[in-house]
Amino acid sequence: MKISKTEENYLKAIFSILEKGKPSASTNSISKKMQTSAASVTDMVKRLA
Repeated sequence: MKISKTEENYLKAIFSILEKGKPSASTNSISKKMQTSAASVTDMVKRLA
């Protein structure tokens, strides 16, 4: 399975959040890290699922 650069960046952001000891990565925390809207994060998470 090949992933796009954008998908890879989202996965890196999620990993970075979890690596800091957070129990989960919320859409809000991902959106802050990615500097994008929470709705965009929701769409991408659905795509990655």
